Amino acid sequence: MLLLYSRPELVYTFIEQAVQPGSQVALKCSAVGEPPPRFRWSLDGQPIPSHHGAVITEGRESSPTGLGSGNNYVLSTLSVNSARVEHGGRYECRATNTHGSVAHAARLNVYGPPYIRAMSLVKAVAGSEVIIWCPYYGFPIDSVKWEGGAGTDPRYQQMDGQLTITNVDRNRDKGSWTCSVLTPGGELARREVQVTVVSPPVLSPIVFPPGLRAGDRSQLTCTVTSGDMPVYFSWLKDQMPISSALQVDERGAEFYSMLLFKSLTAAHSGIYTCVVTNTAGKANMSAELAIKVPPYWQIEPSDTAVLLNGSLTVSCEARGHPPPSIYWTKFSGSTETTLGGVSDPVVLTNGSLRLESARAEHSGKYRCRADNGVSPPLSKTLTIHINEPARFETQSANVTAKLGDTVRLACVARGDSPLATAWSHSGRALPNSDYRMSISETRSAEGLRSELVIERADRRDSGVYRCQASNPYGRSDHFVHLAVQEPPEPPANFRVLETTSRSVRLQWRRPYDGNSP
Repeated sequence: MLLLYSRPELVYTFIEQAVQPGSQVALKCSAVGEPPPRFRWSLDGQPIPSHHGAVITEGRESSPTGLGSGNNYVLSTLSVNSARVEHGGRYECRATNTHGSVAHAARLNVYGPPYIRAMSLVKAVAGSEVIIWCPYYGFPIDSVKWEGGAGTDPRYQQMDGQLTITNVDRNRDKGSWTCSVLTPGGELARREVQVTVVSPPVLSPIVFPPGLRAGDRSQLTCTVTSGDMPVYFSWLKDQMPISSALQVDERGAEFYSMLLFKSLTAAHSGIYTCVVTNTAGKANMSAELAIKVPPYWQIEPSDTAVLLNGSLTVSCEARGHPPPSIYWTKFSGSTETTLGGVSDPVVLTNGSLRLESARAEHSGKYRCRADNGVSPPLSKTLTIHINEPARFETQSANVTAKLGDTVRLACVARGDSPLATAWSHSGRALPNSDYRMSISETRSAEGLRSELVIERADRRDSGVYRCQASNPYGRSDHFVHLAVQEPPEPPANFRVLETTSRSVRLQWRRPYDGNSP
């Protein structure tokens, strides 16, 4: 089952009423909410005392149509079996659950002489608003009036026993205030209440000196310019208590507190908040510390290599404050060319240099530079090597020769040094030289040329020759198919198998064809 959590809502509330002494009274409030709310009752802003004689009940009820399930509909009733004049006053029911609260208040008037309950000391905060209720009972009442403070003042508003003072002023509003209740018959009740005005702390702005760099000294002073004493200071960095690892000292006196930074580092950067409290309230003031830190390597680039046609990413990361920007350049002789997001290689948004398909012209010297306007900037020159594996332009060739001729088989390998070649025939490695064969190598702009020379070629020399080239970056094979040609041999083992009047069937062993076409 899906539960929809909600703050309480009042469904039914009691209204103001006047009753005769001895009457039965039932004040009812109902509310819905999830979780189901609980009710709390008060009289003239105070909890209802046990000797009051009221009985409070609460329970779940069947909810009216459209108000949710009966499980979250709560009815609370305050009952008075025999009302007395002192049962009169302003009653409030408040429904509360974990998602909020809602309240309703109205008067219960019981016929009788006027009286005003004792009032506790009222603490008002200077500059804010305060509401004071006159806790009277008795009925009928002709007027309820407050007197005190600065007399007639547009900041004072009265209605039905409620006094509202806006923008409370310590000098004009503190002291004794009197509530007077008058009946039509001339009966009068009066009661005083003391109003004290407290002032929350007021702080002067806090600010760090501009242009602070790593290694500098600094201080931050928080001063209370006004407000009730004593005051209590606390400091936060980025909304958390300042870590002892930062080694920030705090000093202060009665109305100021000071942070001392003996040697600033990048770790000190952040937002510092001074929080000051007193009995009237709390105030805070914040300042941002941005340490200027020259760039320093997070990932320092270095010489690197990549195979031809391979991909490569060269990381170049630096930290500092402000965060440094990364720049790449490539050297070409005495010229230094700036690389960017559309160049080849390309500079990525994180400052890395990216080669998608390495070519020979990508080899060379590069420079990565990190700069944030705080000297000195960082710079690193590195070399990117494009390593070419051993390879052949063609993979195979066919060669024919006549019996007894001198045969020359060649392969041309490309690739970075050290580059070497080796020959084999039908899987057997060939020596560099024997009585009929010799191998020689020459270097040219085309690459490494290896030549196998066979003297007095015969039928045994026919077959597949492999020229294998290798270097530290790879190997490749070039195959040569050699056919040594000679006159075919005559048939052997010739014999007659069968004769008829019209045919003869013969048989012989197929001779060597001499590699003839």
